[in-house]
Amino acid sequence: MTVGALALLAATFTASGPLVGAAVCISVAGVYTAMPQFWQIVTVGLSGAATASGLALVISVGNVSGFVGSYLTGAIRAAAGSYTGALLLNVALLLVGLAVGGSRAGGSSTVTPEPGPVGMFPSGPATR
Repeated sequence: MTVGALALLAATFTASGPLVGAAVCISVAGVYTAMPQFWQIVTVGLSGAATASGLALVISVGNVSGFVGSYLTGAIRAAAGSYTGALLLNVALLLVGLAVGGSRAGGSSTVTPEPGPVGMFPSGPATR
């Protein structure tokens, strides 16, 4: 997410169209690389019905943020006359997410993942 935040910051203050496009592409790639780790927190940290509830909460927050983020971007654009404030807000939110995720990554997990079925991923040549 650090790459995503830095690239979005670069896109905010770049005047060249192709450079803005490249910075936004890099920003999206940086943000998308964090998604698998984000989803893994719920599935590794919870079990059973709590996993379903946790995933439902994550999906609900994502849906609400999709509405609120779009509305807030338009409101900031209307008030300021440009998208700079909205992009800076997105950078700040990425950095907050990075700080929260970074503080969680240093802790120890009490859940030990169970091994998969034997033979699911053979380590040697296939035998018949």
